Amino acid sequence: MCVRLVPSKGLYGFLALLLFVIFGALHTIQRWVSPTDHEILQAAVIKAYRRQVEDLQEILAGQAIGDSPPAVSKRKLLLSDAWTANRQQPEPRMSPTLKRMPLVSDSEVFANRPKKAPTFPVLYEQLYGAAYSDDDNVVMSFTNPYGLTAHMDYPHSSMWLEGDKVMDRVFAELGRDGIKFIVEAGSMHGGSAIRMAIELDKRGLRDVPILCIDPWTGDLNMWLNRVVWEHLNVKDGRATTYDQFMVNVQKAITDKSIAPHHITPFPVSSVIGARWLQATGFTPQLIYLDSAHEVDETYYELCLYYNLLEPGGILMGDDYGWEAVRLDVDRFIKDKNLKLNMFGVYMNWFVKKPMSAAVV
Repeated sequence: MCVRLVPSKGLYGFLALLLFVIFGALHTIQRWVSPTDHEILQAAVIKAYRRQVEDLQEILAGQAIGDSPPAVSKRKLLLSDAWTANRQQPEPRMSPTLKRMPLVSDSEVFANRPKKAPTFPVLYEQLYGAAYSDDDNVVMSFTNPYGLTAHMDYPHSSMWLEGDKVMDRVFAELGRDGIKFIVEAGSMHGGSAIRMAIELDKRGLRDVPILCIDPWTGDLNMWLNRVVWEHLNVKDGRATTYDQFMVNVQKAITDKSIAPHHITPFPVSSVIGARWLQATGFTPQLIYLDSAHEVDETYYELCLYYNLLEPGGILMGDDYGWEAVRLDVDRFIKDKNLKLNMFGVYMNWFVKKPMSAAVV
């Protein structure tokens, strides 16, 4: 006698549940053995930050201070490894066009302008279309619409904290009379510009102009990560970093901490600032780059500003410990066959332009 076994609906449900549990367990095991790209990157970021903190602690302890790049530059950070591992082929790296293309609306042939450092009054009038006056000028007439209070609480300005050591080295390299014009790209709250002005005044250089180029919009990190977002002090949907800069500079002048004939704010992007300098022919002997820190963006800025620099001058920057900055700085010094020098202050670095190099 043949008995036909017909599974009940309850048995079907049990088998389905069993298969669901088995596949779920296998998926969990697979995830445990082979983590996702997100988990790999997350772990890499954590390890990279830990390593950078350790490197900074070593440097601050004096274990990697000197003229040569610190040991961190020779290490492969896991973040970079994970980032490049996710790309099948190396992406082409852009290089900027160094010569400025004339505009249809140009009022003169700017290429014919002589290359020289401007005086403070000449720079001021070229920027704002009016003669400078101690009683009526852009900085001292700032109205402070949000009622901000002057402060130097921004914690990431190495130049404000120890810029005296940086400027000691700069003057040792260039001499007291070797600086006629300074350009800064990336000014934030003005700590670095004020520090440079203080160091100029110490040496009796009370009329050397400092052009501060910054759109004062904040960088990607500030808009992306709430831990640093507070430094933007967003009001009415925009950062008030320009306002804070102006209030800080205004107070420094009012308190006579710095002479009034130094700082001139130029609220544009670093690229527009570089092209403006090309057009005007204003040639700096010292350039400080401390802007957005994105891959390729730093390289672009390095190329543009290095070509504006007077031969024999210094191009310096901050945050060599920041991975994107280090990648671009290393690429730049290799392309130009330059020597990278460290100030021995945080991760501040500089290169010196050979006397044989040209100004574009």
